Amino acid sequence: MPIAELNLKSISNKPGVYRFYDAQDQLLYVGKAKNLVKRVRSYFSKTHDSARLRLLVSKIHRVSTLEVANEYEALLLENNLIKTLKPRYNVNLRDDKTYPWLIITQEAFPRIFPIRRKTLKGEYFGPYASVKHMYTVLDFINRNFPLRSCKLDLSAKALEHAKHRPCLDFHIGRCKAPCALLQNEAAYLISVQRIRNLLKGKTALVIKELRLALKQATASLEFERAQQIKQQVDALAEFHNRSIVVSTSVKQVEVCHFAEDEQGMMLQYFYIDQGAIIQAQHLYLERKLDETRMELFMLGLTEIRQRFNVPVKEIWVAAKPDQHIPNIRWYVPQKGENLKVLELCYQNARKHLVEKHLNTKPKDEDSLLLQRMQHELRLKNLPRRIEAFDNSHLQGTFTVSAMPVFINGKPEPSAYRVFNITSAAHADDYACMREAVYRRYKRCLAEDQPLPDLIVIDGGKGQLQAACESLVALDIFNRVDVLGLAKRLEEVFIPGISEALYLNRRSPVLKTLQHIRDEAHRFGLQHHRNRRSKAQYASLLDNIAGIGPKTADAILIRFGSIEAFKVAPYEAWVSCVGKSKAAILKIALRQ
Repeated sequence: MPIAELNLKSISNKPGVYRFYDAQDQLLYVGKAKNLVKRVRSYFSKTHDSARLRLLVSKIHRVSTLEVANEYEALLLENNLIKTLKPRYNVNLRDDKTYPWLIITQEAFPRIFPIRRKTLKGEYFGPYASVKHMYTVLDFINRNFPLRSCKLDLSAKALEHAKHRPCLDFHIGRCKAPCALLQNEAAYLISVQRIRNLLKGKTALVIKELRLALKQATASLEFERAQQIKQQVDALAEFHNRSIVVSTSVKQVEVCHFAEDEQGMMLQYFYIDQGAIIQAQHLYLERKLDETRMELFMLGLTEIRQRFNVPVKEIWVAAKPDQHIPNIRWYVPQKGENLKVLELCYQNARKHLVEKHLNTKPKDEDSLLLQRMQHELRLKNLPRRIEAFDNSHLQGTFTVSAMPVFINGKPEPSAYRVFNITSAAHADDYACMREAVYRRYKRCLAEDQPLPDLIVIDGGKGQLQAACESLVALDIFNRVDVLGLAKRLEEVFIPGISEALYLNRRSPVLKTLQHIRDEAHRFGLQHHRNRRSKAQYASLLDNIAGIGPKTADAILIRFGSIEAFKVAPYEAWVSCVGKSKAAILKIALRQ
């Protein structure tokens, strides 16, 4: 639309965010500006070199603005709007909710565990770009500063009346059994504080505290406790040495550099505390319109800083931006150790950019496969995320429904789920499928999780119809693609089409569907066998008078199988279930 037909007179010259809409009132682009009216008019007052930008301008039908106090607030608002609204012409920003965090809960005797959504009250640490690194840290904490993992109510009032026995974690040194009053709350909270300091990168402070405690234990002749503390100090020192120490003179700063190609920019970020890199993150920003180098840099830096939210006052960069960030000082290292740190940041940005180019071809091949699937299977959506369902049972007993997940044509085991069928008649395969699909997507809707692009049902028309009934009941049938794959003739059934679809047996689309179906069958069979074995084991103990479900569970957790329990020494039986129940089991199992 020509500028004369757009109402730009109401736009002020203050900082803020502007939004462009097309004739159908669909959001096209979100941008920020120090001077709103000047920036918006610039789109219409000159001829642009970029064909994509010229196309955007030709589609603009309406302009909306939001004023803020300063340019930094505009940058934050722009970042959040891009992630929330995902405008077509903007740089793609990945929402940090996909990254895991570690949480220390707000409860009596706090717990620590991974979490992906900030749904619980507590103190969050992260996010962790590498799940492997997060579990390495968590395993180190569990081995050296053991906290409870159970969900028991350990408030003072509850502990007055409760009678808990130490669980397996206590016997393997992963918990000190506060539930059984073997550790008081004061000692427990000291461990929590040390974990908190460790996660904040204050390893040296924790080592200093432990060395002081070591001296006190030695002076009071508590040699066993002193040995335990020494082991903690040695483990912490080794853990700290494995961290990437860049310079002991660097206390607490953020470092950011970038490497560019024709399409965009690879940003590398370090958070350094006490000389060690505590957080490292890289982010690729694809240039969509005419974004300048500094605009891309600030957009990416703001995105990463919002994820980590670290308490620094200084950011090291290669060139000082014009952008002012409250309470932050820009610093450009010129020589010495500080310059080496900045160069290390650039080297990592360059390395990740090269790796991105090396991985481009496989991604393109994956994209071609997904496009072919969309065409041959007549799908509305490109099937980037596929979820499949397969039921497994033995004559209607121990029924489970397995749900493997494929992303871009590849299995994603961390996203697999399994459903123990409860309410449906176990021998009714249709009812089982109906229950599993309903439970899965009811939870997705309740937790605001993204729906898959394609659902694959292992079975023919009946199983497919059952799955569709659940999708209709949840009012999402028109939001996802769904199909059934029959085993015998490899027939593909699509809702609304009476005849089966037959794919070429050499088609990569059919081979992908077969892979998905086979993985669902393997995963379901594995969990069906596990459930059946556990039930058979439990039923053997259930037939023994005086042995209840809790005792059976305790034996299963401690020994793993009935065979291992039978050959274990009698003293181990007593330590697990007590003298009276051990005597009952001895008579029942060894007669």
